[in-house]
Amino acid sequence: MELLSNHPHVTVCLVDRERIQFYHANHSVVLISSIIDLSLRKDGGGIDKLIAVLIAFRRLSLHDRRIMEPVQNATILRLEGNKELGGPIEVTLGTAIYLYPLLVGRSTMVVYGMSSRWPESRVVVKISWVDGCRVSEKEFMDKAVEEATKSGHEWALNHLPRFFYAEDVNDPTYRSVQELFKMAHFANREYTYRQRQMRIVVQEPLHPLDTLGNVRDIGQVILDTTCGVCSLLSICRSLFIDTYLVHRWLYDHPGIFHGDLNPNNIMYRIIEGQVHGVLTDYDLSSWKATLSSKQVGGSILFMAQEILKGTSPVHLYRHDVESLFYVMLIICGHHTISHTRVGSGDGGKLRVIMRAGRLPYQSWLEEPSDVLGSLKESFFSNMEVIKLSSSFEGFRMWLQDLQCHFCKGFVLKNSHELQGKTVGSHTDGLALFDDETLGGCIDYSTFIEPVRRLTGDLKGLVIRYDPLPYSPRALTNSTPLCD
Repeated sequence: MELLSNHPHVTVCLVDRERIQFYHANHSVVLISSIIDLSLRKDGGGIDKLIAVLIAFRRLSLHDRRIMEPVQNATILRLEGNKELGGPIEVTLGTAIYLYPLLVGRSTMVVYGMSSRWPESRVVVKISWVDGCRVSEKEFMDKAVEEATKSGHEWALNHLPRFFYAEDVNDPTYRSVQELFKMAHFANREYTYRQRQMRIVVQEPLHPLDTLGNVRDIGQVILDTTCGVCSLLSICRSLFIDTYLVHRWLYDHPGIFHGDLNPNNIMYRIIEGQVHGVLTDYDLSSWKATLSSKQVGGSILFMAQEILKGTSPVHLYRHDVESLFYVMLIICGHHTISHTRVGSGDGGKLRVIMRAGRLPYQSWLEEPSDVLGSLKESFFSNMEVIKLSSSFEGFRMWLQDLQCHFCKGFVLKNSHELQGKTVGSHTDGLALFDDETLGGCIDYSTFIEPVRRLTGDLKGLVIRYDPLPYSPRALTNSTPLCD
């Protein structure tokens, strides 16, 4: 796993006295050879097989056995570039930001870099092995930038990552392995070989959430990554403010479904001295038109309970609102704001740090997906007490408001399903349930409207684009359901 975190594929051999077995692993599959027994002396014996293998390896061209082809040495990355960028690009790699070899299938590396092509600042280089069928992050963002400019929603650009360059590296060994599966016969079941692609992305560096030192900035970053534009809807609704989220804006306008909401993907940039939240990491994103629940990926800790239990065949937008709730819950429950250690390099500043000891919702990290789904269902149905650190107590009203809306929505859905089972096939008089909004309880404004009533350090958080005046009469779906 450690080798695969740095290389596209690895071939090793296991030696047990006179027996040898070869293993070839890439980010899609592990191939295991038959055992070569060196004790055999007859025709076609082990020694002949071993010699044949060594000859085959020796005949591989440099291109065939190149390891991480674009990297010529430990610190220099050479990319193909294009005409717009003036040809090839050379990036000097620096400090590692992120390296997690056990991220199955992807083994993403993120490092700082410097390049004469972008001399104004250092860059971030992300090297990952993604599903070969997945669209590049840069392609998603190019579409988002185009849509923001065309539709007059330039505000969204402050909350999207900026990509400078992206390149997919073609590896002939991957293609050779893929060929083995085209006519293969499988003993137990059919197997679909999913080819992984080495993808290199160069982008603007952003700041992680845990480098902030006060609750207000953290609240603003969370709000920015979800909150965006308000528009008046008069069709079928009277005086109702519908708040579009930045995440929702991606869904509605460029047609992008993010697919991996978690605290690591909520970052920020500073513009004119103010923090602006940015939603990052589109490795698992999809076009809305092709979306189904089977495409959902990411961390199960932040997945909606219906997705975890497999009770929803379609991934709805309200499932993302539920994921955003879990993101806030874990950030506020697992962390506190404290001074860093003296000598840590940042002068002992205030910043977000992990709490010591047994954390709230720790059991959620230890359960399989179906059990976790049931735990989350119980969390809403029983209106369990929300556990926060003292530093994040100001978020309690926001989280309680969301919890109450979800509780009521799930009660309405369960009641409707029970009615359907009771009337059986005679469903003519049973109204259709609005599953998209849980019976009207979870709308796009649900996440945002409690912000207008926050007090203390979180009072007056900036909704970046809000052309309509706040009117309590308009908030038909924002009244708290319980104390």
